Amino acid sequence: MDEIAASLRLSKATLYKLFANKEDLLRAVIQGYMRDVSAAVEGILGDKTLGSIEKLAALSFLMGQRLSEVGPLLARDIRQAAPGLWREVETFRHEKVLANFRRLIDEGRREGIFRGDLDPDLAVHIYILLVEELLNPEAILRLGRPPGEVFRTVVKVYFQGLLTERGRREFAAKAPEVLAPGKENTR
Repeated sequence: MDEIAASLRLSKATLYKLFANKEDLLRAVIQGYMRDVSAAVEGILGDKTLGSIEKLAALSFLMGQRLSEVGPLLARDIRQAAPGLWREVETFRHEKVLANFRRLIDEGRREGIFRGDLDPDLAVHIYILLVEELLNPEAILRLGRPPGEVFRTVVKVYFQGLLTERGRREFAAKAPEVLAPGKENTR
């Protein structure tokens, strides 16, 4: 709190008037981050100029980038020190994936990008399980890989089965940055 107050050029007493404790401050930061992510996702999904493959590419890039910004050690610390707040993050992630990914699958099926022979609800559930199992702090640390790399691999493997042949070609053409390794925050 001393460092935060100093960097904001506030007294610690003023900071404690705004936030009762460290967890309240952390909650405000994380809720702001979740609002930013939500607005970015809605902006991509609501963009009428993009087809479903461009939306998929943009969302994959966005999520890979956002995961790279928050290292696994910080995520683990939040999970351990503020479990209630971590549950809020997990709930947010789960609800956003359910609502938005289903929307994208339905749109992509109409465009012939996603396979029509797969149950979309089951496909969304499988994706949620992959994300929850592989994109949590312990798994990231255990795997010894940066979060963005793990996410890109999940995207590659998962969408190879979900996309049609045409969808795979278009995704590879539209999202080379998602499919290629990048610099990551491993802290």
